[in-house]
Amino acid sequence: MGQEVASKKDNAAKRGNVSTMLVTSFLWLCICVLCFVSATWAWFSIGVTNRGSLIIAATFDVSVTVVGTENTQLYVDESGRYYLEAENEYTVTLANTASMGSGYCRVTLGEEFYYTPQIEKNTSFSFRIVSPEAVFLQVERFWGSPGEHVNIIQSEEP
Repeated sequence: MGQEVASKKDNAAKRGNVSTMLVTSFLWLCICVLCFVSATWAWFSIGVTNRGSLIIAATFDVSVTVVGTENTQLYVDESGRYYLEAENEYTVTLANTASMGSGYCRVTLGEEFYYTPQIEKNTSFSFRIVSPEAVFLQVERFWGSPGEHVNIIQSEEP
């Protein structure tokens, strides 16, 4: 009889322990679900409104002018590349027409890359090209200034 009473107490203690663990686990599960639902609601309900300020992005744009000698034909393809004939002289002028700021250009001449110095706002940069063979000339615009160890084109006033 004494053993039966002890085993009933042990079983009751075990059932109490299991039920306590289940209730605790269920409460933690509810807390986790509540946190997940709150975070999801916050994520999708947030909004940014600004009624007082107008933000205008600055631009860096360069107008490209390529002028050849009198008998030179100048062709521009659909991607904006200029076809330069062999043994002809061309003067290229890059004018900064940006709303703000300055930048530089990478000039691709055939397979070679050249860089302009920094072109300030409302200024221009000119250089001459005489190529021994027919090549394509392409100008790409970039913010800032070119690196120190790049092939910088020397300016030549037309």
